[in-house]
Amino acid sequence: MNTIIYLLQVTAWSAAFYLFYFLFLSRLTFFTTNRWYLLATVLLSFLIPVLRITLSEQQPYVAAVQHMIYVSQTAQPETQIVAQQTPVTAEPVHWDAIFKIAYFTMAIALGIHLLVTLLLFLKRIKGKRIAKIGKVNILSGQQKIANGSFLNYIFLNEDELSPDEITQIIAHEMLHIKLGHSADRILVKIAQILLWFNPFIYLYARSVEENH
Repeated sequence: MNTIIYLLQVTAWSAAFYLFYFLFLSRLTFFTTNRWYLLATVLLSFLIPVLRITLSEQQPYVAAVQHMIYVSQTAQPETQIVAQQTPVTAEPVHWDAIFKIAYFTMAIALGIHLLVTLLLFLKRIKGKRIAKIGKVNILSGQQKIANGSFLNYIFLNEDELSPDEITQIIAHEMLHIKLGHSADRILVKIAQILLWFNPFIYLYARSVEENH
């Protein structure tokens, strides 16, 4: 399948799925249902265009059609081939190749950016004070750290926070980790890399965060 056509079909499906979500689901408080709808439709947007309904070659009408095509091709009268001098024309611009190069260049650049971000994340957690609650790591600090979580790490800025606020933040982020929200972010981020030109995929990412 042509790459550009496939990507346009994926974009169309993601637009249709997101518009349905925005119109009918986004204002509802069924957060778990909305979460799985968003994740499932992102995947379906990539899968539906590659689905094919194939006809079995054993069906009689397929063989009949093939026979008719063969007869019509062999029954054509012979024609005299006359050599004609064709004028020299300028080389056409291959827009398809240009679009493919632009698409893959941008996608690779975004993929490298994601990889660098992950490497910086691993570098960032080195040297931090770490406490553990089960399998969850809590990284504390006062500078250049924002409260949040990723995978099984909780980032905690203790500056000007009371013990009760710290407890609430940890409980909140523990729930994000328990529900696996980091996997949602990674999936949508990969979709953003593959569909960087599609505005609806950024709306998907925002909706996933809002639903979290």
